[in-house]
Amino acid sequence: MLFKLKNYPDAKKYLLEAVKDKEGQHIEILDHLGDVYMALGDKAEAVNSWKKGLALETKSKREKERKSQVEKKLKANQ
Repeated sequence: MLFKLKNYPDAKKYLLEAVKDKEGQHIEILDHLGDVYMALGDKAEAVNSWKKGLALETKSKREKERKSQVEKKLKANQ
């Protein structure tokens, strides 16, 4: 929601807090974090976040679809 409101600094704060937790190590959260970094102009951190998400094991169909989206973002931004 904060991202859609373009409140990137607050979105970043909450996403960084989320990924500290083991449950937060999820492709979707890391993808959103990458999007926030990109919106803030920090391409290197965005790429790093997306790569971390891609390194995670994907189990569900939804996670696999997200992984495909992240791979496209990564290719477009390297």
